[in-house]
Amino acid sequence: MTFTSEKAVDGCINQNFGNKCCIHTQANPSLLEAWWQINLGGPVVIELVKIYNRNDVAKERSSRFGGFQIYLSNTTDWRNGDNCHTDTTSTWQSMDLAPSIQSCTGNTIYLTIYVDRRPNKRFDWYSDKAILELCEVEIYACVKGNYGSFCDNTCPVNCKDGVCDQHTGECEDCVDGYHGRKCDQRCSDHCKGNVCNQGNGTCRGCALGYFGSTCEQTCPSNCNVNLCVQANGVCIGCKQGFFGNKCNSRCSLQCKDNTCIQSSGQCEECEPGYHGVKCDRICPSTCGKKSCIQISGWCTGCASGYFGSTCDQTCPSNCNDNLCVQANGVCIGCKQGFFGNTCNSRCPQQCKDNICIQSYGQCEECNSGFYGHACLDMCGYCQDENCDKDTGTCLSPCENGLTGDKCDIKVVYIPGVEDDFNVAAVGIGVGLGVVVIVLVIVIIVLARRLHSRTNTDTTRSATTANISMSSIGQELPGDSDGQYEVIGAMASKQITTKISPDEGSYEKLGPGDKDVPHLYETT
Repeated sequence: MTFTSEKAVDGCINQNFGNKCCIHTQANPSLLEAWWQINLGGPVVIELVKIYNRNDVAKERSSRFGGFQIYLSNTTDWRNGDNCHTDTTSTWQSMDLAPSIQSCTGNTIYLTIYVDRRPNKRFDWYSDKAILELCEVEIYACVKGNYGSFCDNTCPVNCKDGVCDQHTGECEDCVDGYHGRKCDQRCSDHCKGNVCNQGNGTCRGCALGYFGSTCEQTCPSNCNVNLCVQANGVCIGCKQGFFGNKCNSRCSLQCKDNTCIQSSGQCEECEPGYHGVKCDRICPSTCGKKSCIQISGWCTGCASGYFGSTCDQTCPSNCNDNLCVQANGVCIGCKQGFFGNTCNSRCPQQCKDNICIQSYGQCEECNSGFYGHACLDMCGYCQDENCDKDTGTCLSPCENGLTGDKCDIKVVYIPGVEDDFNVAAVGIGVGLGVVVIVLVIVIIVLARRLHSRTNTDTTRSATTANISMSSIGQELPGDSDGQYEVIGAMASKQITTKISPDEGSYEKLGPGDKDVPHLYETT
């Protein structure tokens, strides 16, 4: 026995399965979903759907038909179509097996009836298997564009897609530009996109520059790009220089770019030299570039010579170029000869060019002849007074007769036996010459004293000074052959004596001024 799908549209409304008038979907193996679909042959406007289901053995038939669904679609993919009806009968006894469905109206090409027995069924009395037993399905509809009992009336020309009510001929929707039950009234010319509500003709949006339910009122002239809210005409932004709901108030002239907040008129930013919510207050004149923070009025920078939040304090007088830090008045560099945060301390006197480091007063370089952090120490006897600033080490040779890293050690030479004989003889000769001069001086002094005594005491006997060479020296041995002999000469040594650079009580020696003491005999 065959139960093919066309039996549901063969005109037989007998609901007894034995009359072979009904279809029957697969029972074994069992399915969880079953559906039946009909192609209506083109777009139609449905008014009513009548279904005749198998009704013998009512309980079983109801359990299989319960929860059925109807879908309308323009393609065979009914799952993405319109679910226009779902049965929600709560008991099998109340189940109508020949229902008339009035909710599935509208324009469609395909109609699908579907039962679902997947887990989570709505009611327990539903069957476990998904089976459809449809005896007849009647669809009352007219071809799109027609209405009436015999579909012999034409829908109004402005009905959208030519669809109208099958009984009254009223349009379901209108083409753009029209409204009314039969779409015979024009929308306002200022409706955006020429679209309005079908029932009352109110615009769904207004064209640029208009507002109101039917967009017959013009937006205020200072609305930005001529836009305002449809309901009340409040501007959606203002033109430059205006604020307020209707943009009829002017921004402060000191607002930067003549722009302010629409709701309050507060400037978003001020022109240089002004501050305040409406930029109506002048920045302090000592602000750098006359610029200050809009709300507080604090300067964003100070003019030369000033510091503080409002630049009302003067920088210390010794700041270089009269510049100091705005927050605390610390000098940004000092004038020549000063150091410290406020440049109120003088650089050490011997700093070269009177320049020292601002933070702690150390000289960058010293004047010639001085060294140390503060250039207070004197260089040794370096030639050209040139020594290292940090250590005092001479950077040029020492002056004659001095040695050491700082040229502060005096050099004394004593010839020894290993010196050349002629050097010794010359030394003896020089020594002898000195002795003779001394003796002459002594004789003159003694003679003057003797003469003085003679004049004062004529009774006193004259005294004769017997001064001989032997009282000063010793005769040379007879085998000396008239040559000088160096007596008791010590081994040659170099004796150095450290002296202070500022010791001014000694005589500087040249190469020819060194004393060479000798012991010798004379005849």
